[in-house]
Amino acid sequence: MKKLIIATSILFAFSATFAQEGKPSKKTPMSSKAPTSVGEFYFEQSNLEYSRKRAKGKLCYYDQIVSEIKSTCEYNKIMKHSSSKNGSVNFTTYKCPGAKYKGYLGFAQIDGNGVIQLFPK
Repeated sequence: MKKLIIATSILFAFSATFAQEGKPSKKTPMSSKAPTSVGEFYFEQSNLEYSRKRAKGKLCYYDQIVSEIKSTCEYNKIMKHSSSKNGSVNFTTYKCPGAKYKGYLGFAQIDGNGVIQLFPK
């Protein structure tokens, strides 16, 4: 459970950083969008192939978070998310026991990028 708390803290930290600065950091190959409503977030690690090579045998941020979600949370179902940018995308979602947010964590790979977002209840 401690690992999942760290992973979700990372996600919210990226989201909060973006909300304060208004743009993604140029220091990492990641982007985050400001919450669209209370408790919602979106995290993206761009160019997973490059990020995985750069990690040199370790997991990149996206893979680390997904691994922790899979090992700590319960599989929920495949949920669709539609946007004007990517159209309809299938996300694998998990319910995390003891989470302080209401909803499901979902992840998908879109055009070579790793995306993790909250699907609120």
